[in-house]
Amino acid sequence: MARQNYSILYVDDELPLCDLCRIYLEERGDFLIEAAETAEEALGKLQDRHFDAVVSDYQMPGMDGIAFLKEVRVRYGDVPFILFTGRGREEIVIEAIRNGADFYVQKGGDPRTLFADLAHMIRNAVGKRRVAEELRASEARQRLLQISVDRASDEVYWLDFRGQILYVNDSACRNTGYSRDELLAMTIFELDPDFTPELLARSREILREKKTRVFTTRHRHKDGTIVDVEIMSNYVEHDGRDYSFAFARNITERKRTEDELRESEERYRRLLAQSFDAVILHQEGKIVFANAAAARMVKAESPSLMIGRPTLDFVDARCADLVNARIRTMTETGAAVPLVEERFRCVDGSTVDVEVAATGALFAGRPAIQVVGRDITARKQTEKALREANRKLKLLTSVTRHDILNRLTAMSAHLELAKYKKPDPALVPVLETLESQAGAIRKLIEFTSVYQEPGSMEPRWQELLRVLPAFPPGLALSLESGAVSLYADPILEKIFANLLDNTLRHGGNATTVRVFFKESPDGLTVVWEDDGKGIPAGEKGKIFGEGYGNNTGLGLFLSREILSTTGITIRETGEPGRGARFELLVPKGGYRIGTVGGQRSPGDLYYR
Repeated sequence: MARQNYSILYVDDELPLCDLCRIYLEERGDFLIEAAETAEEALGKLQDRHFDAVVSDYQMPGMDGIAFLKEVRVRYGDVPFILFTGRGREEIVIEAIRNGADFYVQKGGDPRTLFADLAHMIRNAVGKRRVAEELRASEARQRLLQISVDRASDEVYWLDFRGQILYVNDSACRNTGYSRDELLAMTIFELDPDFTPELLARSREILREKKTRVFTTRHRHKDGTIVDVEIMSNYVEHDGRDYSFAFARNITERKRTEDELRESEERYRRLLAQSFDAVILHQEGKIVFANAAAARMVKAESPSLMIGRPTLDFVDARCADLVNARIRTMTETGAAVPLVEERFRCVDGSTVDVEVAATGALFAGRPAIQVVGRDITARKQTEKALREANRKLKLLTSVTRHDILNRLTAMSAHLELAKYKKPDPALVPVLETLESQAGAIRKLIEFTSVYQEPGSMEPRWQELLRVLPAFPPGLALSLESGAVSLYADPILEKIFANLLDNTLRHGGNATTVRVFFKESPDGLTVVWEDDGKGIPAGEKGKIFGEGYGNNTGLGLFLSREILSTTGITIRETGEPGRGARFELLVPKGGYRIGTVGGQRSPGDLYYR
């Protein structure tokens, strides 16, 4: 045990005696002495630092030892104080004791004996004070502990193992409706209708072994109400007797909520079990629930054969990285992940194409991931068949077009030859008509070659600034919009080329085309607007009709049909005489607004 040091303030106007006191006491190894020549100096030192005890002479200039003692008691309470003086009159001793001096030591005699007595008295005085301080601190802690227990929100009980209630706190009285005297006159069997002496004896054995036990039971309140409670019982042995120190908490509301949640989970589970879509829940990498549709999808005889198996057992190896990334995202952020296509692996080793969505869920009160999957094998096969049909149709169209163009070339050559041979003048108008019709057929074939692709490729995101066509000299393009991407058929670039062709052919004196977009609650409107002569009012309802126009009549008609495959509509809203204005109405989800990625920037004016 570490040796105790004592910090002592020694007050005496005789400096040689101060030095002698320091030498004798500090040589003992557990005293640190600081000297002061006057009581006033000593009071200043007491204000600046802590001392374990004060040793003071009686007769000093200015303030004597008794006056100094009184001032110390007023300012610093019960710090140990020893009067050390050569004046041995009885009235001084009585006055010192009356004013709170701990001891009185008279100077004189053998120095070693004198200072040994002084050291002994200092130790006794400091020891008594420390014991008193510890006792006060202990009593304060006990009072604080008692207040904490009495006012705790949980009910607190002390019981012996005969079942007698020995102590209750305020919460026990407030919650049960009994007074403290009523509870202390009761046994636990009267408070707990489910408790019996046999259960108490068993509880005693369990507590002796485990020291703590948590369980649920019921308490009967004074008004007859029965409530569910959770008990945490602790074993205490004191003076050879066993006690139970127990906390009780009303869990009636929690039990009701838990019961409703179990019932809710059961209804939800039944709903999932009857779903036409495959539903799988997994926790920590293992399947904990699967419905009948999921079992059928992976060719398992029953859902029970899937339970407990690793989730990745039913994921095609080529999709494992995707699935792991989605699981990691949901585990770390708790966010749902978008709909995605992947493949499930069946129990026989085959695979099935699926479309799945994953969300967070609770299963048995713990976080889980719920996966809802739908077999899209038939859809994928249909898409594949459609792509193949489109490929064959494209090939057939290309061959047919090639053959027709070859025959048109031969017919045009023969017509030219007939004109060269100077035919009967009556035949010249006929030959010219045939030549004109051949030219019209050639333009139709060339026009349809431009639009042989629509629908043969899946729609994709395309940046508006990148799909605008190059403008000819004399016609300026004014871009008045930021970057935006549209989800449309890959032929979108040719649709804008057709709008440019429409401006060039029918705009008359058009000099500038403005392109901009504006967002609204319904979606995005992309505007193509020129400053030409516009479209006559009587023609507005006809321009999107098949076969209309001075050229082929197919440009705007096909543009409208192609845009409609991704939900985009087109209309003309210009004013006659003030230019044409075409508006592409893009639905929500069919556009993205972002940073400029092309070489053109908003607000620039281009002349080509």
